[in-house]
Order: sequence, then C-alpha cells, then structure tokens
Amino acid sequence: SSRTRQSRGRSILVRKKIPFQMAFEGGSEEVSVDTYLTCEICSGRGGATNDDVEICSTCRGQGQVTQTRQVGPFVQQTSGICPSCQGRGKTIINPCKECRGDGRIKKKQTIRFNVPEGVDTGMRLRMRGKGHVPKQGGVAGDLEIELILDNHPWFERDGAELLMSLPVGFPDLMLGKKVKIQHLDGNPLVIKIPPNSLAGHTLNISGRGLPNGRGRRGDVIILLKLHMPKKPSRSLKSQLESLKSDLGISDEDLENAILDEAKDRRS
Repeated sequence: SSRTRQSRGRSILVRKKIPFQMAFEGGSEEVSVDTYLTCEICSGRGGATNDDVEICSTCRGQGQVTQTRQVGPFVQQTSGICPSCQGRGKTIINPCKECRGDGRIKKKQTIRFNVPEGVDTGMRLRMRGKGHVPKQGGVAGDLEIELILDNHPWFERDGAELLMSLPVGFPDLMLGKKVKIQHLDGNPLVIKIPPNSLAGHTLNISGRGLPNGRGRRGDVIILLKLHMPKKPSRSLKSQLESLKSDLGISDEDLENAILDEAKDRRS
C-alpha cells in the first residue's frame, strides 16, 4: 500500500514554573526549546537541488517493503520499513551542505503562550506544530507545556478555594478584631474575627478565592491559630499568673470543661 500520509516529527514536552498569581488572572509566559526546524537552504528536501532527491528504487517510494516466504503449505507476507531509505521513500544523491541531507536544522526557539486563569500544577497546554520537524520533510510534532504553579507565601489552594492560617493573639480571640492583608485581586482582604472566637475554628470569606471556570470565584477559608509569644518576658509571665484564676481552668472545673467541650463539638 502506498504511503497516504506524511511522516510526523516527534513532540516535545517541557515543564514551566509559573507564578501563583497566574492561577487568579492568567497571563502569558514563554519557554525556550531546542527544536528541529525545516532547513531554509533546501526547503526540507535534504538534497542540494530538486534533482538530488530521487524516489527510492528498493521500495519505489512506498517507504515499506513486503517480503514473502513459504511456511509449509502457506505463503506468509510481512511488511517492514524499507532498509534502503529508512521509510522515507526517497534517497539523497547530493546532500544539502547546510543540513547534511536531513532537511532540518536544530535551533533554539522562544515560544510565547497564554496561561488560562484557574490554572493548577499538572495542567498541560498543547501547541500544534511547534515540535520537531521530521527528517526530509513532513508534519511537525507538537509542543506540550506542563505547568507547575509556584507556591504562594501563605495561601494553599483546594480547587477554587484558598486556604490560610491566621495567627491570632488570645485577647483578639476573646474581644474580636478586624485585620487587613494584601490579596491576589488587588483589594485588601478584610478578616473580621468575632468576639469569643476559638482557636481551630474557621472563617469563610465568600467570592474572594480563585476563578472556578464558571464565571464565579471560590472562597477564602481562614483557620484561626492561637499565637504564642516565643520569648515571653518576666513581666508578662507575672501578669499571666495574676490572671490565672480568671482565664484558667481549676482542677475542680476541669471535668465539667471537658464535658462542655465534647457537647459543643457534637452539637
């Protein structure tokens, strides 16, 4: 059977680290790749001139040869790549001096590509025809770019949700507080800690997470953590001793406190 389709070049896979901000708003990036491109001197023929490229006499331009052999009473036919032209269907008499008959030259290319919003680690972008050109002409392979999302200084992500821990001092947990931190969308993230909050509880700020692909944004989920001074001063320790009776739990009240905590947890 004749060759009905052109040979295809190999595809290229590259990995590219991108800033976390791109998960929010997308953007454009670029990668540098070493790619086999069509030789401009011979236009991919491989021969110095058109007359220097001939149809392979072994396979008559098919790129394949069929062998027939007798196996007992049966005739067995097998097809394989032509050994004379390595499946290309043509032979080079006088090779192009630039590419030495390959029809292609390896060059470094810088390729710019668009990153969609909501991108995550492991997403692959495919660019058709940006891979290697095969020897002596044909269809170029593809370029696949695997994206690796860089870490954010304090956010983790779960799909379109953004998760973070917020250290809060005991007075602020008890009395409540409003804090502002910078955010991915350019507007400050205002976190309102209600009075009598507990460490380990979460606050939810809706619509300030990442795009979810449906025209909306996920939530920001904030875990309250009790901030403990690393090196408390003597005076602070002295003040805490005097507050023990008001803020602490006596041995007599401990069991009731455990029961209350279990009741709250199960309700």
